[in-house]
Amino acid sequence: MRRAHGAPSESNYPDLSACSGYPQRVVTIAIVAQVGGGFSNIGGGTAIVSNSTFSGNTAPSLGGGINNGSGTLTLNNSTIYGNSSSRVGGISSSNLSVLDMANNIVAGNVGVDCLKFGPPVNATGPNLVQDGSCSAALSGDPMLAPLADNGGPTMTHALCTGPGEPDAACTGRSPAIDAVNNTACPDVDQRGEPRPVDGDGDGNAVCDIGAYELQVAFFAFEGFFPPVDNPSTVNAAKAGQGIPVKFGLGGDRGLDIFQMGYPKAVQIGCTDGMPTDLVEETVAAGGSGLQYDPATDTYTYVWKTDKQWAGQCRRLSVKLTDGSEHTALFQFK
Repeated sequence: MRRAHGAPSESNYPDLSACSGYPQRVVTIAIVAQVGGGFSNIGGGTAIVSNSTFSGNTAPSLGGGINNGSGTLTLNNSTIYGNSSSRVGGISSSNLSVLDMANNIVAGNVGVDCLKFGPPVNATGPNLVQDGSCSAALSGDPMLAPLADNGGPTMTHALCTGPGEPDAACTGRSPAIDAVNNTACPDVDQRGEPRPVDGDGDGNAVCDIGAYELQVAFFAFEGFFPPVDNPSTVNAAKAGQGIPVKFGLGGDRGLDIFQMGYPKAVQIGCTDGMPTDLVEETVAAGGSGLQYDPATDTYTYVWKTDKQWAGQCRRLSVKLTDGSEHTALFQFK
């Protein structure tokens, strides 16, 4: 495996000469080369690239991020994002090459994201390629934050967890979170952080696609406190009242704890025979709002109900920024 052609900065361009495997936790940034802006595997070389980020590299024609000219490239759990060329901005692999890919993000590139001439890509695990090229299992926007120092020796693109999180550029939650088979991912990510991690709060630790594994500190949700009962009890209340929904998170987590659009109430069918309990405490039906009381370690969300809900049953869903979701059942009179 040799370094790409051209005259990139020696301080930025990784030395790939005479390598049998690409080192983990390497990031290439803003390199310009004729082919393979990030690196080029030519001359029958064999390269194994894992937990690596290629971002902001440029090549005039092929492989703004990576060019696999006539060798064998195994690419796992890596992120190829924001590279450019006139034809193939992400990964270019010739008809004389072998390209094995698993658990990679290839997106945000100028030009086609991925092009394999000749024999197709050998996908040994799911890949998220934004434009769907290279027979990707997943396509669409991976929702990555800009390249930044997210810990570890090299920069990475963090996975967005929601609008504005962890960066103002984020518009939603990344589909790469908890999206791959654990048998196909390494024990750590590019930064050296552990894999797998339960990134969506469902109780199952599953690896993320790409070089970055989301590290989540989940809130210690302690259940709903009176006057609201937890499922399977149905809370009986008068439509139009304000209901104080109280809960604990094991400490003060600030007031920015709800995901966008939550809490929300969805109409459900009323089921006979379910245990019910009257909501004993109500408040004036003003605007909904959230408060935290450090003396009792209690959050209180004043939920303004609608008079038009009379005769309906509804499920209140409280989805937190750690990805966990908690529900309570209500029947309105």
